[in-house]
Amino acid sequence: MVVYLGVFGLGQFVDLFLIPDMVDERNARLHAKLGYFTGGVPQPQTNIQLVIGRDSIAPLPAETVPELEVPVTSEQLMIKLLRSAQLRGGRLSVTQGVLDTESSFEEVETTLKAMVQSGYVSVSNDPNTGIIVYDFIEL
Repeated sequence: MVVYLGVFGLGQFVDLFLIPDMVDERNARLHAKLGYFTGGVPQPQTNIQLVIGRDSIAPLPAETVPELEVPVTSEQLMIKLLRSAQLRGGRLSVTQGVLDTESSFEEVETTLKAMVQSGYVSVSNDPNTGIIVYDFIEL
């Protein structure tokens, strides 16, 4: 049985010696890109320290200041859901509540169920879509 190994196995023999250097070169480029050690010597860190006096501090533009997420209490969420339902003719689905309050589906659904248990809201299905709709009786 004859086994063909490229040009009589010459290509594999050459690769045997060349591949380790190619791997080392690729790893060195990745390490340099990521700031890791190369050749056992740490890469120099380029830290820039900005020192500003108290008088020269200017406020950041509004779009660069991150908004802090303040958790909404259940009372605040109920009020937001009431306002949302009022704008929608007294009927509200969970998805509409999520869109209007920017709370999670779980928070909105839990709050609406609590409002059903307290008697402020009733539950029905939309006759056209079958979606669960919460009816705010007093609105």
